[in-house]
Formats: sequence, C-alpha cells, structure tokens
Amino acid sequence: EGASAILNITKKPNESFNHILDILNAGVNSVKDMLDSLLELSRLESGADEVELLSVNIADVLQQLAAEYQAVALKKDLRLSTE
Repeated sequence: EGASAILNITKKPNESFNHILDILNAGVNSVKDMLDSLLELSRLESGADEVELLSVNIADVLQQLAAEYQAVALKKDLRLSTE
C-alpha cells in the first residue's frame, strides 16, 4: 500500500489516472487480504493459534451484510432482502 498511498496523496486531477489508481489500490488490498488469510491458515494448521467456535445469530449476520451492500444493490437496480 505504500507506493499507491503516495500516489494517492499526489494524484493528479486526471479522471483516468484516478481510476487506474483506484484499481491499483483494490488489487493491493486484495493481495494483502489473501496473504493475511494464508498466514492465518498457516498458524491454525501449525497449532500456533486455537480455533474457538462461537454461536452466532445468522439472521443478524445476514442483516448486517444486507445493510452493508444495500447501496451497491440499489446502484445496480437490484433489490436486496433477507426475508
């Protein structure tokens, strides 16, 4: 994220440049998330971390996700419902 963050600070008002920078940032974040997941999996497989199973209310989780993605759905003329 370091180089893309510097570019973001100094980015030019060019819309095309901004779009490319957004794509770059999304790609960097995606790779970071994948590496974090692989490191976590490695820790779990080695026994360095313990898994703790918890009960969750799936309805609450789905409602949170729906609220988070409602704006995206509306932009695409989609209806998002958890009912």
